[in-house]
Amino acid sequence: MTRLNQARIRSKEQCDGLINQVNIKSVEISDLNAHLQENVLEITDLKDELRKLKGKALVDNVVTKHTIDPDMFKNDEDPITPKM
Repeated sequence: MTRLNQARIRSKEQCDGLINQVNIKSVEISDLNAHLQENVLEITDLKDELRKLKGKALVDNVVTKHTIDPDMFKNDEDPITPKM
């Protein structure tokens, strides 16, 4: 084998090794992202449960209804008598 062929073989082996390392890291990152997503969902569930325990869940779901009292618009004033 010539030196050029030996260098190519070493270079290819190094590239294959680097590709394998990148693939392994990629799988690790995917696993970490999945774990992180699970943690976010757990935190959200815990926040909702804490709101329920504090009673705020009921406040969030209650629709307040404001009614206007018709007596509020009545005038109790005496009519003005015209002056001549």
